[in-house]
Amino acid sequence: MDKTRKVAEAVLGELGTRQGFHEWWASIDPETQSQILEAVGSAAIEAFENSE
Repeated sequence: MDKTRKVAEAVLGELGTRQGFHEWWASIDPETQSQILEAVGSAAIEAFENSE
């Protein structure tokens, strides 16, 4: 698993603690889920690198 995917899954893991998140996520098709994971992971990594 690449770094982007690991970061995205960590962020989504935290979001999973929010009420209604799992139902919302399950309602999204797998292709869109993949695009969201890529975008979230990339944005989180970029934000972290820019904060150093």
